[in-house]
Amino acid sequence: MSYQPLFLGLGTAVTSTDSNNNRLRGETANLRQGQPVRFVVEGNNMIFGGVIANTVYYIKDIIDDEFFTVSTTLNGDVLELTDGEGFMLVRTIQKELPTESLRKVDSMFKEIYTSGFGQGETGILSVEEDTSPSLGGNLNLNSNEISGPGAINITGNINATVISGDLRGVVAGGLIGPVDEEGIRTGLPTIDGLPFELGSPEAGQIIAWNGPGQKFVLTSLQAASGTDTLNDVLFRGNTSLESINVNGVTTTSLTVTNGIDYSELVNTPNIPADVSDLTDLTDIIPPAQVQSDWNAVSGLGVILNKPTIPSTLLDLGITDGTNGQVLTTNGSGGFTFTTVSGGGGAGLGSRVTATATTGALAINAIGNISISGFKTYALLAMTVEIPAWVRLYTSAAARAADASRLETQDPQPGSGVIAEVITTSNDQTVLFTPATIGFNGDIPATTTVYASVKNKGSGVATIQVTLALVQLEA
Repeated sequence: MSYQPLFLGLGTAVTSTDSNNNRLRGETANLRQGQPVRFVVEGNNMIFGGVIANTVYYIKDIIDDEFFTVSTTLNGDVLELTDGEGFMLVRTIQKELPTESLRKVDSMFKEIYTSGFGQGETGILSVEEDTSPSLGGNLNLNSNEISGPGAINITGNINATVISGDLRGVVAGGLIGPVDEEGIRTGLPTIDGLPFELGSPEAGQIIAWNGPGQKFVLTSLQAASGTDTLNDVLFRGNTSLESINVNGVTTTSLTVTNGIDYSELVNTPNIPADVSDLTDLTDIIPPAQVQSDWNAVSGLGVILNKPTIPSTLLDLGITDGTNGQVLTTNGSGGFTFTTVSGGGGAGLGSRVTATATTGALAINAIGNISISGFKTYALLAMTVEIPAWVRLYTSAAARAADASRLETQDPQPGSGVIAEVITTSNDQTVLFTPATIGFNGDIPATTTVYASVKNKGSGVATIQVTLALVQLEA
């Protein structure tokens, strides 16, 4: 007698494949999800759709009675197909079985192999159809698991080396711990690696950790020497005590109602009634007030965060001049030392220099500067640090109006342009012969000389402009 699978026959005929949904078209009545199959070549049938002949595939999903999908591994992703039509044979893979009479649940195929059935007899198609299956021997999981919802009801013993999960529900027996081959206990039961030795519990006992024994045991809370401890109050709910002992301090005639009255406590601290009861006040009450001293460097008279008082004009950021010069202002907060008398004769001023520097200018970039000069002056010479186009004006408005003029264009008469030079070398000095008369056109007049500087050098640079002037107006 030999064993045959319930699903035999020539196989399932596939007539087309669909690349959009990756599904095969064919009768699915004899197919099961997870079943291994092969696409075979016999007779006039053909292979199409992107599958490979005689390669093991697995039934992935049975969509309906004529469409299904496959995967290359059990429970793997759906195989991607190409479009095709024809006749392709799909056969399930058979298993070799022993010759004795048995039923065997194939966990991979979900097929039931049977033997010894008479004519017209049939077997069950899945384990779910047997409502009361029983084992004829030990069940070997073969490194697999029993998983899924539901419960395992056992009336006997559970023998396990390690139970990695939780034991839930009512345990009618006990936690025995590890035993040897003869069933003799060789150690205490543990939970999360901590041993338990509980024995038979008594009323009022609790589970507590025994430090010396390094295990959990049952213990009772007992009052010591006829007095209740704070633990007795907390855990046994006593409301009337003859005494209470906390950290070695015992109080007597204590009744716990809605709280403990302060007057019934012993060894209470002395609470001062007013400031006269306080001692050692030296550190918190300052001595008599003292007058602050600007020059003090220690003690209570020291003034903290004193400002720095400038001692000379240089401390105010003003550059020192030469002997005989006077301090002048440009009316906008700028101060310089200038010479206003002496030189060629009484009441006449000597020639002076006035300097200003632009910010960093790119090549062909223009920057505006203000030079501190005089209300009216004679312009004798101009020195420019690097090649540049420098223009002098009577006012900021005149400078703005002339900003778009090209170097090759002459300014219009009365436009406010006093003078302009184009230098071609570093530190080049241009003389004005005869001297040019310049003046400040602001109302009221100031000593500002408005200038525009265009960088004609070979790189980014700051440009210093120096004017040689003679004051003509006080």
